[in-house]
Amino acid sequence: VHLGVVMTLNLMIGLLTPFVGLNLFIVSAIARVPVIKVARESLIFIATLIVVLLLITLFPQLVLWLPNRVMGG
Repeated sequence: VHLGVVMTLNLMIGLLTPFVGLNLFIVSAIARVPVIKVARESLIFIATLIVVLLLITLFPQLVLWLPNRVMGG
């Protein structure tokens, strides 16, 4: 479970990272806004995702709390 959450969060960061992130190009095309403007506005989200990634990597209990609670582990 922990590995899946870490991998998914890493993929989210990769898809948002300028200038190779596919999501930037998709949002830019839908909103009809230049990619550089979308990239600038997405930096705060990327920073937040990196902080969350560091937290869940250092403290896996944050991710595993709910599965342990449900499964009784």
